[in-house]
Amino acid sequence: MNTTSKRNATSFKLRLILIKKLIFCLLCLTFSYQNATAQCPVILEGNHSMCEPHPTYQITNFTSNTTYQAYAIVNGTATANFAINGTGAFTANLPGGTTQAMVIVKTLNPCQSADTIWLQPCCGQDPSGANVITDVESYQIPNIANTGNFVYNPSVYPSQSSVIVVHGELDITNVTEFYNTTLYMDQGASIRIRNAKELVFINCTIQAYCGYMWEGIVCDNGSKFKIRDNSTIRDAQYGLK
Repeated sequence: MNTTSKRNATSFKLRLILIKKLIFCLLCLTFSYQNATAQCPVILEGNHSMCEPHPTYQITNFTSNTTYQAYAIVNGTATANFAINGTGAFTANLPGGTTQAMVIVKTLNPCQSADTIWLQPCCGQDPSGANVITDVESYQIPNIANTGNFVYNPSVYPSQSSVIVVHGELDITNVTEFYNTTLYMDQGASIRIRNAKELVFINCTIQAYCGYMWEGIVCDNGSKFKIRDNSTIRDAQYGLK
């Protein structure tokens, strides 16, 4: 092989090495971008009411390789950062005398985003005899019957109160049916139907509690919502979405 041929062969090998390195770098950048955007925007869920002095929260798209910051603005002043555990949960310890508050979580690295939950004033004393629930999944409602589906019907099950007061978020994580029940929704309370499940109201009233509007009902992809037989939904900010 002459000198010119050797130089051409060497040049080709160098170009091939550079192309391989470039492809590798592009793959690294793509992976880094996907990894960074997986947790952005950050999604925060939890208590919406100041009835609870130590409300709990969950970063639903939490990842261990992300740097988070969680704190509250209380009466116009930022609190110290709250400790976030290894699953993305934390407790917001609100000082006494709180009249205005919002809980904030931020992602600082590898991407930057924020989510905020505004806390609403507490309505006060819950009605006597009411079934009071705060940030629970549907199967955790006291005395709810498991008949294959989860059924709440005071006309059939005497241990069930005909009045439910909902603080925070009620998550429907199983097929759930309510009959002959009044649900009072605290200010900022909400219902979310998850995991392609179904929520049914039959002869029920869902309304605001002590004059404050509640948020509404959110259906995740594939979820179903049915309302029948003189059921009424009122006083919600967005109703159903």
